[in-house]
Amino acid sequence: MNTIVRIFSFLWRRLAQSWLFMWQGKRRFLTVAGVVAIPSAMIRSYQSLTVDFSLVLFIASIYCVLSLIVVCRDFEGTKSQKIGAIYTKASGRFLQALGVTLIQALALLPALLGMTLGLFVVSFGLTNFYIVPAVILGLMSVYLLGRLAVALYIAAVEEATIRQSIIGSWQRTKGGALRIVSRYIVLFAVIILATVGIFSVVNVAPILAQSWLVQGAVSAVLVTISLPWLVIFGYSIYDETSR
Repeated sequence: MNTIVRIFSFLWRRLAQSWLFMWQGKRRFLTVAGVVAIPSAMIRSYQSLTVDFSLVLFIASIYCVLSLIVVCRDFEGTKSQKIGAIYTKASGRFLQALGVTLIQALALLPALLGMTLGLFVVSFGLTNFYIVPAVILGLMSVYLLGRLAVALYIAAVEEATIRQSIIGSWQRTKGGALRIVSRYIVLFAVIILATVGIFSVVNVAPILAQSWLVQGAVSAVLVTISLPWLVIFGYSIYDETSR
C-alpha cells in the first residue's frame, strides 16, 4: 500500500512540476502553441477536413512541438526571441522529427491489429480465448511506445539522426518503458477528465453545444494549454533518462 502511495505521489509531483514550469513561461509556451493550436481547432470545428489539409495540420503540429522543445531546451535564451525566430530555429530538425514521428506511429500498428481482432471476436461471438492475442498486441504497442518515448527529444535537442534517435531512446528507456507509459497515462487521464468536465459545462446550453465557434474556441484553449504541458512533461522524462 505504501509503495502505491509513493508511486502516485511521485507522479503527481512530476505533473505539478511540469505545470509550474509551463506557468512560469506561460507567455512563450502558450503563444508558441497557440500559433498552430488555435487556427487548427477552429478549422476542425467549422468543417470536416480533407486529407490534404489534415496533412498540412500534421506538419504544422510537428513544427509546433519542435518549437516547444526549443523553448524547453533554452528557456532563458528564448525570452528575447520572437515566435518566428523560435519556429525558424526548430525547422532545422523537421525531417528528423518527421521520421521519428512516423516510426512512433508504426508502433501503434500492433494495437490497431489487436482492436480489429477484438472487434471480430465480439462481433462473431467467438470464445474469449481469442481475446488474449488482442490484449498481447495492445501491450506490445504500449511497450514499443514506452521504448521510443524520448526519440523525438533526442532528435530535436541532440541533433541526432533518425536512426540515432531511435537507438538512443531504446537504450535509455531500457527497463523503464512501462514506468514511462504509466506516467503518460496519468497525464492523459488528467487532461481527458478536465476536457470532459469543461465541455460538459459548456454543452449544458444547447445553443453553445451547437455553435462551431464556441466549440472551436473551447477546443483551441484546451489544446493551447495541454500541448505545452505534454511537451514539458516529456522533456522532463528525456532529461531524466539522459543522466
